Amino acid sequence: MILLLMAVTLALQDDAAATEALATFDAAFPKAKDAEARAALVNPLGGAAVQHEKVVSKLNNLMHHNDKPVRIAAAQALKAYSSNSSAALKKSATKALIDGMGMAVNTKDPDVKEIIVGALGVLQDDLAITPLKTALDDKNFRVASAAVSAATAYKSKDLIEPLISQLKECEKTQKAAGNPTLKGKKPTSAKKDPNDPEELKLDRAINLLLPIKSSLETLTGQTHPNGDEWDKWWTKARPNFVIKRE
Repeated sequence: MILLLMAVTLALQDDAAATEALATFDAAFPKAKDAEARAALVNPLGGAAVQHEKVVSKLNNLMHHNDKPVRIAAAQALKAYSSNSSAALKKSATKALIDGMGMAVNTKDPDVKEIIVGALGVLQDDLAITPLKTALDDKNFRVASAAVSAATAYKSKDLIEPLISQLKECEKTQKAAGNPTLKGKKPTSAKKDPNDPEELKLDRAINLLLPIKSSLETLTGQTHPNGDEWDKWWTKARPNFVIKRE
């Protein structure tokens, strides 16, 4: 009975702290002079003392805000739920991030997507697996790189195969770049256009190779020279492989 009373008391205290924080935010937010000032008001909502379902709901709404700095601040505040939060709150924060990630304004913005993907990795809720798989395929290097880092942090067996698949795709892109007949372009000695989609694709592939290999080695304790060898190993190891999560 005493433990139950203590739990109820703590829940009421948490509710009161969250309600007060939201009231303070709602009073100040409309008066903020610019986007940066509005974003600064969002930051305290990620604090451990006010982490609550009510606050998650507010941050979810802010992920849809017109101001990019506000959306970024909301994503960072939700990321803070990776520490000192219950599994239920982490799941709620993950849902809010995934919802925000699906908004058109964020889908087209690599700055916001990069932060969201990184947050999904540290929150470590199973709802994040599918979005992380999708992010590994993102054409933007920064987003894909964030997904590789998130996969490393997440430590899920379900992300090993997508990492291997992405490694093989990057190797294929790099190989094609060395043979102009394979990609139908000018020889690589020709002057490069930094905005050329093919050049961006090649740069992405080259710069992802080492991070992906490092991620696979960290997750599996294995070392293999290329994607094909990783694939052969995983085909045999997958049924009984277990990742140890702290």
